[in-house]
Amino acid sequence: MYAEANGFYFLEKKNKQDVAKRYLRLTEPEYERIKATASDRLCLKYLLYDMGVVARWEREAKEAIKLLEELTGKTFTDDSRRYQLTPLTGEETELIERRMSEGYYQPEAIESRRLEAVQEKINDIRKDAVKAIRRIETALAVEIYLLEMGMSLDNFIYYDHTNTGVFNWRCTSGENLSHEEFVSFLNRVDYSKLPADISFDIKQ
Repeated sequence: MYAEANGFYFLEKKNKQDVAKRYLRLTEPEYERIKATASDRLCLKYLLYDMGVVARWEREAKEAIKLLEELTGKTFTDDSRRYQLTPLTGEETELIERRMSEGYYQPEAIESRRLEAVQEKINDIRKDAVKAIRRIETALAVEIYLLEMGMSLDNFIYYDHTNTGVFNWRCTSGENLSHEEFVSFLNRVDYSKLPADISFDIKQ
């Protein structure tokens, strides 16, 4: 089932060597070559065909079908609407062979791409961390400003995704702000000390 997708999944897992060999029914030399070269699913499929693994699967299937027909006296009919491994297209074969000739699947090239992917992931994590820190700092600045104005934070929340501060956000608990107190607050706000374009609202 899903030889290409599942086979590649097991190949990528460090502790799944035996599972990968058993799943794809590979000999040790076949496994070693595929493990060293197949850095993507398309290459795995190419190698399975190029190394004769798929042809062996087909021979084994035909032998099993023949045995079952002999045991049952019935003729096997293949009425499958889809198969678990579709042959490579001409364009895919050309792409893999060009990559092989260019050294794309050499161990050092594979390792270089892996390190690049790791660095890209690190950069993404750092960017997300910077954004998270900014959100925290912004919320902190809003809350400190409100406290300095003498406002209670007991029933206040700041939504960073909309840049909106909301009073009385908990309808059933907390210290509620009256409409008059909210209007008085708005009249006293110094927006130059707050995040740009911030707005305030109140739930009645």
